[in-house]
Amino acid sequence: MSFESADSKHFLNDIAPLAPPFRDDFKGRLYFLPFAQDEICLCGKCFETGGFSEKKSREEIYLSLKKAKKSEYQGVLFPCYLISQHDVFDILRAAKELGLIVFVQLSVNAWLSPHRSRLMALIREGVEFNIILGQASDAENEFVGYIHHSTLHPHYTLVGVSIGSLAKYIAQLPQFVLDRLHFYFPLDPIETRRMFLTSEIYQSLQKISSQVRKAGKHLEIRGPKGVDIYEPYIPNDRDLEPDLDPLFSSMCEIPPVSAGEIEVSVIVPTFNCRDYILNVVRHLFKQDLPPQCYEIIVVDDGSTDDTQKALHDFLKAFEKERNFQYLFFSRLGPRKRGDSQFRAGIARNAGVKQAKGR
Repeated sequence: MSFESADSKHFLNDIAPLAPPFRDDFKGRLYFLPFAQDEICLCGKCFETGGFSEKKSREEIYLSLKKAKKSEYQGVLFPCYLISQHDVFDILRAAKELGLIVFVQLSVNAWLSPHRSRLMALIREGVEFNIILGQASDAENEFVGYIHHSTLHPHYTLVGVSIGSLAKYIAQLPQFVLDRLHFYFPLDPIETRRMFLTSEIYQSLQKISSQVRKAGKHLEIRGPKGVDIYEPYIPNDRDLEPDLDPLFSSMCEIPPVSAGEIEVSVIVPTFNCRDYILNVVRHLFKQDLPPQCYEIIVVDDGSTDDTQKALHDFLKAFEKERNFQYLFFSRLGPRKRGDSQFRAGIARNAGVKQAKGR
């Protein structure tokens, strides 16, 4: 199917006077502000591109805009949900006052939805767009043509999530789209649907390039538009990676001892499993490796079951005979076993900072 059908050409001729004096590819840094998970996705790709997030109040969005400006971002990219927000123009005004260019991620679905008049209003307000492609139709042709002729910094993204005739579809796109086309191949972390394997991505890009050349066009393979996800919406009880010093430790003095003697560091995160961690350390101390060649680092994720005292008492029998460190990772609020607040990865990173071995 040709991209510019007879109807599309007529449509483009009608809107030609709307074309701005010039357009270029946005070179600034984009701050991605996902929000409103419970809204209906208009672009059809928020799951794959990360647009889903917790619903935010207007005040929280304003705070994010201020932090984006402070962090020297030039533009902010909203998911498609922005178009349906009742206070969208207040949000746009706040962004403009901060000197931020607003982009919205949309597909032809917005063009065909009841929000079309809102879309037109956003264009008049100077909003830019990241257009999600992939729905070959005359409606998509019209939509892309209108955006291209009505905005200064349009760019286009092809989100590859399944095997199909991508090469044929892309080869028929006009050159002005290919010049600003970006590819995004997400990997589904929970494998709920079929997506590309790495080898398939490479093969598909090779085929796409070949088809575009056969069509007499040029295509530069680009990754996703430079989007920095700067998301300050973090609960107050979520700590970032800490620098921790051991509350108590022991250094093995069994000869021979020399600098760099420790070869292996075993890092064990724990939370409220006193008896279990004692058993783990006891068995680690019994291994065949010479004690001066390894160290045990226990990082306690805020236990409240006397783990600290139990380990301290246990270690007295091995003082100066084992390399051991106990780090306590305090927390702002209580937690329960089995909840989502176990900071095992962060605890391991804290232990790595103290480790002397591999």
